[in-house]
Amino acid sequence: MRITRRASAALAVGALLAATAPAALGAGPGGPGAGAAGTTYRIDCSAEGTGDGSAESPFTSLEQASALELGPGDQLLLKRGVTCEGTLEATGRGTAEAPITIGDYGEAEERAHVEGDAADAAVHLLNMEHVILEDLEITNSTGERSTRRGVLVQLEDFGQGTGYELRDLDIHDVFAADTKGPEGSQGIAFRVTGTEPSTFDDVHVHDNSLVRVDRQAINIMLSDFSCRPEVGCEGENTWTPATNVLVEDNHLEDIGGDGIVLNTTLDAVAQGNVIRGFNTRSTEYNAGLWTFNTTGSLVQHNDTSGGVGTKDGMAYDIDGGNIDNTFQYNLSHDNDGGFFLLCTALALAGIAVG
Repeated sequence: MRITRRASAALAVGALLAATAPAALGAGPGGPGAGAAGTTYRIDCSAEGTGDGSAESPFTSLEQASALELGPGDQLLLKRGVTCEGTLEATGRGTAEAPITIGDYGEAEERAHVEGDAADAAVHLLNMEHVILEDLEITNSTGERSTRRGVLVQLEDFGQGTGYELRDLDIHDVFAADTKGPEGSQGIAFRVTGTEPSTFDDVHVHDNSLVRVDRQAINIMLSDFSCRPEVGCEGENTWTPATNVLVEDNHLEDIGGDGIVLNTTLDAVAQGNVIRGFNTRSTEYNAGLWTFNTTGSLVQHNDTSGGVGTKDGMAYDIDGGNIDNTFQYNLSHDNDGGFFLLCTALALAGIAVG
């Protein structure tokens, strides 16, 4: 059964990469296929006036760009070497053949930079699907510490959203309060809210750098529809997991609390991630890479070190409400709290540690 799940996860990831391949082959703005199925909008926050989003007259603020309803093949591109302050809020639906791309343009050596300036999130993708977020520098460092995020991907009363790729992002200095959970702070958060169940399908978070982030670096997903008996929830079973999730090859450093959390997922995979320092500022319980309320998680080939403290403090953790999780071929070293934690609300059965 486990082999089948792994094969299924691999096929799903392959399908996602194939679906997004046309955008990758476009080689950025001006490259072959760029904007072929949609419109390219540009943002230059150093320019004067208002602009219309064109190459000759780009938008000059995030507010202008946030008013767009993006569609298949559209590109929303921020100028390299320029900082925009506030929240970039994007909405709209792409397709598998023509995803929406949010990235950068220009010849400057420095990346396009979004500084959240104490906003709830520096980048907020709301009720989107078939979207690629790439190549940006994202911070949320100014003002008094509060609950805030670098990137928030949110579905609200949407149903199932499909096709999310976050890649090559430089997320750092997300200085936030020591709060986690649905209303907490993260570098990258996938969040489901509303009165009707929603969930994410085909999620690929890879090759990102997250440095000096409070309190959690990556959490997939925080959902209002996560109740099931296995987690000790006595209410209506609303468990609606994210599916076809792959978190791989990310580099995390100096994380205030938790590194990577798989939460309310089905057959998710976390592999090839490197975590260098977690629980560096929090006074609460945190771990390097852990699962909660998941079924069929596969965690492998990760390297976790530098965990501070022994309130949890472990490199890896199978926490409450999990079914049929596998942790294998992971490296742990130089952590105050040790290698592995089993922390479940219910009786343990059928556990093998090797």
